[in-house]
Order: sequence, then C-alpha cells, then structure tokens
Amino acid sequence: FNPQRSVSNLGALRFTTSIFKDEIRNPHMEMKYSLEMYEQRPMVNSGIKQYVRFLMGNDLTVTSSDKRTQDFLNDWINMRAQLRVEIENWATTAIVAGNAYFEPTYKQRPDGGLLLDMVYHMPDPSRVYRFLDAQTEEEWWLYEVPREVRFYMGVKPRFWKVNYQRGSYLFQQLVWAIPIHKDKMWQFKLGWSRDGIYGRGFLASAIDDSQILTEILKNMAIIARFRALGKKIISIGDENNIADPKDILKLEQDLRTLQDEDHLIINKPF
Repeated sequence: FNPQRSVSNLGALRFTTSIFKDEIRNPHMEMKYSLEMYEQRPMVNSGIKQYVRFLMGNDLTVTSSDKRTQDFLNDWINMRAQLRVEIENWATTAIVAGNAYFEPTYKQRPDGGLLLDMVYHMPDPSRVYRFLDAQTEEEWWLYEVPREVRFYMGVKPRFWKVNYQRGSYLFQQLVWAIPIHKDKMWQFKLGWSRDGIYGRGFLASAIDDSQILTEILKNMAIIARFRALGKKIISIGDENNIADPKDILKLEQDLRTLQDEDHLIINKPF
C-alpha cells in the first residue's frame, strides 16, 4: 500500500552539458534557449504558430451535457475578450518551453467566497522555479526578478538556493526571487523530462543545433560587417623581394580604400 508518491518525483541531480561544455543543461537553461530559438529563428517561429493555430481552432467554446452550465460558461468566456489571447500565448509557451503557467485572478462573492474572474499566462517560464525546500505553501514557487529590483509585489526579493532534487544539501544556483503561494500559479507540464518536476519542450533537443548555427551566423556577420567578402590578396613576388615597412603601410591604405568585389594584387611576399 503506497498512498503517496515516494521516488517518482524525487528530481534529478545530474544533467548533460551543452555542446560547447560551458553550460549545464538543467530545465531552466533549456527553457531559456528554447524561448530564444522561438524568438530568433523565423522557421521555428512560423512552425510553432501554425501548430498553435491548429490546436486553437476558430473559436473558443464549452460543451456540456448540462445546457445551463454550457450557456453560463460560454457567456463567461464571451465577456472576456482577452481570454483567447491568454490561452493562445499559454499554449505557445507550453509547446516551446514544455512549461506554462497561469496566474488566476478572483472576484469576491457576496457570501465571502471567491469566483474565478480571469487567468493570465506567464510569458517567461524560465523565471519560475519550484522551491523543493519549501516549508509552507507561501514559498511553493519562486519568481526570479532582475537584480536591480529591491521591492516587488509588497515583498523584498532575496537570494534563494535552488536545486532539482528533493532532500539534497547541494544547490545548483542562487536565484534573486520572490516567493509565490502555491495557489497563485497553475503549472502545466508537457513532455518528458529527466527530473520529473518540470516539463520539456519539443525544441530542447534542437538547442545544440541552434547554438552551432548561431556561431556560424556570428562569423558570417563579422565577415559581412567588415567587408571581407570578395577581397583577395594575391602575391606574385618571391622570397628574395620581401616587403619593407613602407610597403606594409601602403598595403594598409589600399585595403582601407577597396570597394566591394575589388581584388588587391601584391608583387612582394610578406
């Protein structure tokens, strides 16, 4: 008899490294790069958008066997024009990063209870951490804020030790964050992950390819920026006729005045 989970949500301590061996591929690193890939790669952006549009369809409606429930919920949706946009952005975040969060807001009923009023998606799930050492539900989530923020939502941020395995005395990073109550954020996980605490998006397996492409594009950008394309230095001299300092100075001046596709012919070796 096992009424509670024991090891299936233990987490993970070891993660692989990036292709350049300079970063640990923990869940938040993968979320960060997956979101950047969606922002910067036109083909990825277009493909994800088409996928989300297919999932969303033309309209957002509720179907129920109880007609009163169906009518009430459809009226509730129709009174919130922003809801479809929030759900569409939430779905995009889930597909890209494997994790999506809703922040619910409520209205107070006459009897003192709470009534769900609206849900807002969290645009950057890489800033949300599940605090595994939480003592109360008040610090269930950690929301990372910029280091220059000293007061936010009535709370002073501080550094929190974050790890990805329950019960571990080691921590993998320090996060400048504020605590969030368990009920103030709803998590949706998509895909398999090594730790089981976070989801893993479809783009995570393409991060290495994206980093390689980024380095190639950087080099191409440098070549294009400094007009290195189309320029050739051709030497037709020999070892007995070496260039002197005056020749080198003239070569520098000639290189500065070259136009695109110009070639420079030199009759002395350097």
